[in-house]
Amino acid sequence: MNILAIDAHPDDIEYGCAGSLVKYRQQGHRIFLLVVTNGACKGDSKIRKQEQLEAARIMDAEDVFFGDYPDTQLTCGRELIMFIEDIARKVQPDFAFVPSRRTHIRTTEPWRKPRYLPAGRSSRTCSITMACPRRTSHQAFLWI
Repeated sequence: MNILAIDAHPDDIEYGCAGSLVKYRQQGHRIFLLVVTNGACKGDSKIRKQEQLEAARIMDAEDVFFGDYPDTQLTCGRELIMFIEDIARKVQPDFAFVPSRRTHIRTTEPWRKPRYLPAGRSSRTCSITMACPRRTSHQAFLWI
């Protein structure tokens, strides 16, 4: 199976579903990661990208795709949906992991800065609209 994990920022996938991805990889499935924003609001985007690539190597992900959209300025619209669908066409996922609403609320509570929520909300909303080309129905697993 091809499995695509999608989230807004570098390191979100690791916090959300890395354990499940590693288990699937150990069973011989192919895993792919899509990080939608550059994550610059929480640190140097170049460092965060390198850390994301290292995490992908540890998880044995087949590929990592970066949207490099500006952090905290992401909106769910045609451009973002088309970007995610383009990656989905390349990966041909059997299913996808996407964040639930609770994931982003819980991870942002310590900072009490709601400005981090739109990126997560937009990536989640647009991810759920993506088509899994090898399936007749959408299959997305929300992590909590």
